[in-house]
Amino acid sequence: MYGLFALRLGKYKAHFYTRGATHSGTTPDQDCPVFAVLKAHDPPLLFDLEADPSEHYPLQLFGKPDLQAVLQQIIQVKEKFEASMVFGESQISKGVDTDLEPCCNPQCSPKPGCCRC
Repeated sequence: MYGLFALRLGKYKAHFYTRGATHSGTTPDQDCPVFAVLKAHDPPLLFDLEADPSEHYPLQLFGKPDLQAVLQQIIQVKEKFEASMVFGESQISKGVDTDLEPCCNPQCSPKPGCCRC
């Protein structure tokens, strides 16, 4: 279990983990293109969403006590949330019930036997 990947507090957002995604093809961040693997960030990446809503440019924390204080507050919120979070049962591990899948040919009959696409 990894915990929260990211957390927003006001105008700031911290990324504790990143990984590639197909919609991230234009980002200059090497941790986010589609081919990027899961990566933990310590310290987390911190973004100012008002100045950088696309989250392309992480803020530099070194020598900036105001940003370090924001990050510490975010970490405290994360720890409090994760301490009380109860994860639900995995729905994926329950398997597949083909009778519950949508029919790809709504006009076919008799249902559900004709819905195997």
